[in-house]
Amino acid sequence: MTIAWSGDRAVRLPGASRNITYSPNDLVSKYERLVSRYASFLMPDNLPLVQEYIPGVGCGVELLMTNSGVKAFFMHKRLREYPPSGGASTLRVSIWDDRLYEFGARLLQAMKWEGVAMVEFRLDLRDGMPKLMEVNGRFWGSLPLAIASGVDFPYLLYQLMLEGDVKPPKGYKIGVVRRWLLPGDMLWLLLSLTSGGSARCIRDFMAAFRFPCDVVSIDDLFPSLATLGLLLRYSLDILRGGRISR
Repeated sequence: MTIAWSGDRAVRLPGASRNITYSPNDLVSKYERLVSRYASFLMPDNLPLVQEYIPGVGCGVELLMTNSGVKAFFMHKRLREYPPSGGASTLRVSIWDDRLYEFGARLLQAMKWEGVAMVEFRLDLRDGMPKLMEVNGRFWGSLPLAIASGVDFPYLLYQLMLEGDVKPPKGYKIGVVRRWLLPGDMLWLLLSLTSGGSARCIRDFMAAFRFPCDVVSIDDLFPSLATLGLLLRYSLDILRGGRISR
């Protein structure tokens, strides 16, 4: 899903398999169709982004930066994504990778970035190299995993803004797994099954209940109820063929 601005409002552009291209001619025709369909708010600096599909595993490098350098960092690998072709992580694990850290830190330093950001890569199955996907200049969806692993980015940013500096954490736990059950992993299961997935999808989904969930908690039921509403809405999108299914 993509969000684009039109005047003072946001327009939701749902992802769909029809926007994946498989040849140069296919790319041109689909790009022209998209531009024509959303011509009312597309401008020369607000055109659809064409990006190569990288087969592999998604990874993220999360950093807290100041003009003096890296103040805190964390890395994770995506075990499951919604949509499966590439999207938000619904199951992820904390990792360490020297290359990811070097690439992410060097990129943000070159940008003179200050604050938090996640640099997203895919580890290309073809050559094993990390390929840059995007930079999210905000808190990221897998933030609960970073906190559970020992890097509390919101508190560190608060300290940095309040006191002007922060003591970097000594490290974080590797191998910590957390899950985004509602609506993320439920949507992953539904989309996998409607796209021809086998019983293995159900087995993998059920096996993940041993991991903590980002949202669902008996101590605070209102977020869980709100995500149930999202699950219903997005499930209807899937059943109507409006989400990426490849």
